[in-house]
Amino acid sequence: MMAMLALTWCVLAKAGGTAGVQYYGYDWLDGINGTSVETALNDITTMPNTGTSGSRTNMNVVHTIDSLNSAACTNKRCAVGVSAGSNAVWLDICPDRTSNSDCTGANSWSNIWNIVNRIAHAANAPAAIYFIDEPFNNSALQSNGQYVAWQYPSYVCTLRQAMAANNLNVPVYTILTTSSAANPADINEIRTQMPVTGCATPTSSRLDWVGIDNYTWTSSDQIYNAYNNVAPATDPQSPKWIIVPPTSLTVLPSPPTDAAIKNHIQPYWDVLFAYPNAPIIGVMNFRFDPEVIATSKYPATAALLSFMGNSLTK
Repeated sequence: MMAMLALTWCVLAKAGGTAGVQYYGYDWLDGINGTSVETALNDITTMPNTGTSGSRTNMNVVHTIDSLNSAACTNKRCAVGVSAGSNAVWLDICPDRTSNSDCTGANSWSNIWNIVNRIAHAANAPAAIYFIDEPFNNSALQSNGQYVAWQYPSYVCTLRQAMAANNLNVPVYTILTTSSAANPADINEIRTQMPVTGCATPTSSRLDWVGIDNYTWTSSDQIYNAYNNVAPATDPQSPKWIIVPPTSLTVLPSPPTDAAIKNHIQPYWDVLFAYPNAPIIGVMNFRFDPEVIATSKYPATAALLSFMGNSLTK
């Protein structure tokens, strides 16, 4: 059965649906206390106890300069995450702040410059910058519980100014919540260059890539339609798409079964072939979880993830 499944996947892979995908990996390579990024990468590469040959990756996400400096991130194999209002353990423009005024009061603007300077001088260059997860729902960009209009694009603009000053030329992206991906005001800020009064020409306030967090989709059509609503595939100015398969027990069905987990991931593979012209640039699994990819409990899931990684990377 597994051999027949692999043969079917191989035939599909040759159909060309993966041609535009350049990146594959996992978020939070450094997200488990006591587990080094090198150990985490080895778990992904070898997928021990799963019965697979392991998985290649070429862009995993880390969240500190120490992690970016590690051997796991050589040759631009890591994106670096920058947060807002999280904590000082991670790269953060305003650690522990819970409102827009608190965040800007903590020197968020100058902190962006400092963080970019640190990234630019790290031992390893990043593949991309994952800038402020779910920004429109982040309390550090809100006032009285409401997102402050154009705050995120203004931060993107500042980020790009700092990147230009530091000769750092890499893509910038974020992941949106499902609600944000259906909100016309939020979508407008993703699609539209902010007014020149807030972001001086020629600096762009727009993203290179965008993704959507949704762990309940069951079909490739749902994925495509949601992404196309945010960043239309026919618009060459739209951000390219980062799809986010759920690969952690924290966001998967409970109690988890091998079939249920695999069925949650499968649409993210299927969308590559159902919509071969979709501008999908990368696959960022959420998230690194050794309980899924380094255990004998979920063989069909492991086989799919192994095949995806080895098909999408070199």
